[in-house]
Amino acid sequence: MSARTKLDPTAALFSVDPGLRTPYVQQWNFGLQRRLPHNTVIEARYVGNKGTKLLRAFDFNQVLLRENGFLDDFLRARSNGQLALERFGRFEPEFNGAVVGSQPLTFFPQLEFGGALDSSTVQELIRTGQPGSLAELYIRNGYTEGRAVSFRRNQNALVGDLVTNYSSSSYHALQLEARRRAARGIIWQANYSLSKVLTDSSGTQVRFDPFLDNAQPRLERARATFDLRHVFNANLVWDLPLGSGKLRDGWTVGSIWNWQSGAPLSVISERGTINRPSRSTQNTASTSLTKPQLGDVLRFRMSDDGPYYVAASAINPRDGTGVASDFLEPFTGQVFTHPGAGEVGTLQRRMFDGPSAFGFDFSLMKRTALSETHTLTFGARVENVLNHPTFFAGDQFLDDEQFGRITSTLTSPRRVELFVRWAF
Repeated sequence: MSARTKLDPTAALFSVDPGLRTPYVQQWNFGLQRRLPHNTVIEARYVGNKGTKLLRAFDFNQVLLRENGFLDDFLRARSNGQLALERFGRFEPEFNGAVVGSQPLTFFPQLEFGGALDSSTVQELIRTGQPGSLAELYIRNGYTEGRAVSFRRNQNALVGDLVTNYSSSSYHALQLEARRRAARGIIWQANYSLSKVLTDSSGTQVRFDPFLDNAQPRLERARATFDLRHVFNANLVWDLPLGSGKLRDGWTVGSIWNWQSGAPLSVISERGTINRPSRSTQNTASTSLTKPQLGDVLRFRMSDDGPYYVAASAINPRDGTGVASDFLEPFTGQVFTHPGAGEVGTLQRRMFDGPSAFGFDFSLMKRTALSETHTLTFGARVENVLNHPTFFAGDQFLDDEQFGRITSTLTSPRRVELFVRWAF
């Protein structure tokens, strides 16, 4: 590269570790099996695996907040704005000697236009405690060009991503199964698994998966997006013993049952309190409640207004969000808050289970031999016999005006299929 060549300061640089290795998974299992009377077998198994050298991306050009003194000055500006709001009814982050407690700023004056503290966009990011988002705004608009202050280690790019072998995963499961082979016209099988998948990657091995904060990699360790704690399945096929004769022979019923825990979900702040917005999508909310206490707040409930996953007491009655507006007193029953400037949420990612899923399908058919080479089969299949919906909650975002409300389902309504088949 020529010494005169200058990269776009908002460019994204991507690279792959030259020593990148292929990720691999180690698996192991142990089981006990016992045969019982009536062609029945029971089995218990422990199954585990470990993913090693999984792919993960680092952004080595994460925005700087502390080392350059920006965060300290940001907190001073936010305090100034709060004091001005209380005194004049206006959020003004600049130093004002007429306001008791207002503090002179040291970092902002070194930026182009003094950081444009009179801009409504800048003021909103300061008011909501998002120094990471504000730092990116200044970078993209060239507020640090030719200045003695900076938000990046590499001034020639916005992003400096490296994909390498960093992450790992673990899976542990107890699996129980009972099955009966054909005997007296009955075949059935039932199984249950209790499992947990932990990983510090997204769980889907996408090639780009940056950290919320490079200095706190342990924040990434959580349940995988596809983790299901409890799963139960059962099926039955029964040749009905109705006696002999063309009208009684050949009747068979079948059924499938399944029940499983809901998909894991998070309560998300999503604010750029410690990094820029695209890195903050998994920044969680904060709370002082314990996990058992949160269990009473976050669970499925049906109300006169439809299904909800969050207790009505934890939803802001003013706007339907999960948090009071900045600088206002918490509403009665408020459980969650946004993390402060320079902080991350206290909740672990994917800490909660969404609504569980239940399915029940049934079939009835009659098979009649018309001749040695011709067979007539007719019957009915019913999917979702109970017409029971499986609700999907998904991640809960604090500032969403539909916070806690369930608006989608994963299953189809009851479906009945009648069929006739002639085999020859």
